[in-house]
Amino acid sequence: MEPERALIGTFRQLQRIAKPVIGPNNTRGRWLQRDVFLGQEAFNTIFYFRDGLIQRIELDSTAPDAQCRALTPWAGAITALETWNGNESVKGQFDTGDNIQRSVHWSADDVDVTAYLSVTADACSTKVTFKKRDTKDASAL
Repeated sequence: MEPERALIGTFRQLQRIAKPVIGPNNTRGRWLQRDVFLGQEAFNTIFYFRDGLIQRIELDSTAPDAQCRALTPWAGAITALETWNGNESVKGQFDTGDNIQRSVHWSADDVDVTAYLSVTADACSTKVTFKKRDTKDASAL
């Protein structure tokens, strides 16, 4: 993925995060862009870096709780991602009572894209992640 300086020059509405967000695999979320639209829904986007390169981009829905529980951001994100990369995906679903956990995964070139939905009695969230695919040579395993 791209170096940090290329990101800064590309997006005008970026906001530097005062205290970087700790992400997976020793990455740090250092830049935020608000109100990025995926389909008809708005998401806040955090860019995660390691060694000066973007490793992961996370989009978190900003929809109100009632809209999230109606699965509006989830459905909109899935429709937009299927339009972009087709229906070829891996899907997972776990529903028990009022708790819902769903995920859909696409692979596009050297980027993995995953959409997550989590609905519990206390919270509801829709998240989409783009991350660089780590391919390893079998001889290194």
